[in-house]
Amino acid sequence: GVLRARSRPAREPLAPRPTLAYLPRLIEGTGLSLSSEPSPGDPPWPEAVERAAYRAVQEALTNIAKPAPRAPVGVRLPARAARLLVEVHNERPPRRPGAMPLPGGGHG
Repeated sequence: GVLRARSRPAREPLAPRPTLAYLPRLIEGTGLSLSSEPSPGDPPWPEAVERAAYRAVQEALTNIAKPAPRAPVGVRLPARAARLLVEVHNERPPRRPGAMPLPGGGHG
């Protein structure tokens, strides 16, 4: 049998690279409760900056969703002195009844 055709099919079009315009869709897709709306200041930003900011928010939301899937999340993108800042924070999730706190080692 033939494992691979000799001629390659035409490449499928690449999906657009996500930028700040895709943030609402990203946040909605996580199922997290958003406590503040992201609104990037002073647009337009270079595409590379927007992609980096999007990826930073994406990574932060992933890190929050694993241990605290029901915790409210805040996402802010303030601009200061021609710099775009990315701020993502979450509140501590409510403790389950009967749950004991883990001992802290004080090392991060």
